[in-house]
Amino acid sequence: MYTRYDKSSNILTEDTGAGPTAALWKRFPIQAIIQDPSLGVYFFDDFHDLPAHGDTSGAAVSGALGRYSHYIYTGGAIADGNTTGGVGGVAKFSSDGDNEGAAIGPLVGGFNLATTLGSFLYEARVKSSTITDTKHGFFAGLIAGGLIAAGVPIATDGTLYDTNFIGFHRLEGDGDMLDVVWKADGQTQQSLITDAITLVADTWVKIGILYDKQEDDSHKLTFFKNGVPLTTYGTATQMDAATFPDDIALGLTFAVLNATGSTPGNSSIDWHRAVQLRIT
Repeated sequence: MYTRYDKSSNILTEDTGAGPTAALWKRFPIQAIIQDPSLGVYFFDDFHDLPAHGDTSGAAVSGALGRYSHYIYTGGAIADGNTTGGVGGVAKFSSDGDNEGAAIGPLVGGFNLATTLGSFLYEARVKSSTITDTKHGFFAGLIAGGLIAAGVPIATDGTLYDTNFIGFHRLEGDGDMLDVVWKADGQTQQSLITDAITLVADTWVKIGILYDKQEDDSHKLTFFKNGVPLTTYGTATQMDAATFPDDIALGLTFAVLNATGSTPGNSSIDWHRAVQLRIT
């Protein structure tokens, strides 16, 4: 069924292709799960059917948006980002004013990262038009369901909202870097890896999270850039701590919030994907 990720012998070659990193995803029985959901939970969105909001200058908009919950500030937009043609969708998130942006997230959660549950994998392909500081921040990863609103998941000061989440955060004041972060509701945010991934302007990067139940306790969580593991791992002790969001179902999210109204730029998501085994 599941093929263990062997960190010692499977240091992967960087995969900058447009699709999910095959060397990671082949470890999970995706087709079997699609045929028999009792084996696990699988989600993939290529963003070719996300309803767009090209201009919200009249007022903020919120509520259901396709399979997501969403919030778009006055002046914000979620638009078609596939401007060069080709196959597949791209969702571009932007706004025209300070402390404005757009976010999508789960109506309900479907994944639970806990050491008592099955192995899990998340990957997304994202980019930003700018890496200049104090332009905008973004967050990509997982968050508790039904929460997307003004200031969620990114507050107007650029920090992340007090809720359950795990993922990659670009601080508005550090435009060329992604941090690996997580948090449980009411607890102190944990930054496992500061400056984990260096961004390049207008260049796609694939980011990933693997929880491997079969791994030893010192390497339960592995984080990836373009399919290559980062060198700092999350441990079973960290996952079992009160600060980790292991007691609630999470779903996939992407959000952008401006730090300025002057040429703030935009960020885009090409696709995101997740799978978790029901078996433990």
